[in-house]
Amino acid sequence: MSTPRSEMISINDARLYVEQAGSGQPVVLLHAGIADSRMWDAQFDAFSADFRVVRYDMRGFGQSTMPPGEYAHVDDLATLLHHLNIARPLLIGASQGGRVALEFALKHPERAAALVLSAPGLRGYDYSDMVAQYAEANDAAAEAGDIDRAVELDMRMWVDGPRRRVENVDPAFRERAYRLARHVYQTNNLDSQERRLTFSMVDHLSRIATRALVLVGEYEVPDFINIAGMVAFALENARKVMIPGAAHLLPMELPDTFNQHVLAFLKEVAP
Repeated sequence: MSTPRSEMISINDARLYVEQAGSGQPVVLLHAGIADSRMWDAQFDAFSADFRVVRYDMRGFGQSTMPPGEYAHVDDLATLLHHLNIARPLLIGASQGGRVALEFALKHPERAAALVLSAPGLRGYDYSDMVAQYAEANDAAAEAGDIDRAVELDMRMWVDGPRRRVENVDPAFRERAYRLARHVYQTNNLDSQERRLTFSMVDHLSRIATRALVLVGEYEVPDFINIAGMVAFALENARKVMIPGAAHLLPMELPDTFNQHVLAFLKEVAP
């Protein structure tokens, strides 16, 4: 395995922290919205034995900056790929990262070699009252400066899962997830906002012909189990796998299981 290389790259008025390792077909890792690129530690090391692996902190996360104003994560991704001279990456996204990967595949259909989507988000999906109530309480806590409450709400919803007791979650994993989630509140800029889509992704999923693997944990938030099913059904060349014993942060919680499924898929689709 080659020595990882890190750098700060200016992209669309932000500066993004980027790491690379390995060589061969490019694999790009897109992190969840309650974490940063460190959530991919186990994948970054394992996948770089066979692929050129890129992970980065999206703007407003980790070491990347978030200047005020509108932005689009999908445009940042496209510009970063151009900067890195990557024509057709294999995209691996979790939650928010999965949503960005889907938007990229729709906006640039010729550029996504394949998709791995771990509990992807989906703009245009009609989220349940449970998710809406979580979001409202989480936003209120963050705006009031009660970061302890905001992070604990994140933990209960996404790390433990609404159908699992905290004592049944591995404490080392939970502590690591807690640190990553808490850091998000130190880096986001409330004066910035992601540009809204002018259409619903739900209505356009069937246009994505890229081969895809959709993964979801059994203790996932029910909305995201539904989304995983919708995406796998709508995409022309997708298959879905339910992973026992995990909630939303599947790549962190069960990295060996996640890596086994993903590496098998990548070796199928890589040219």
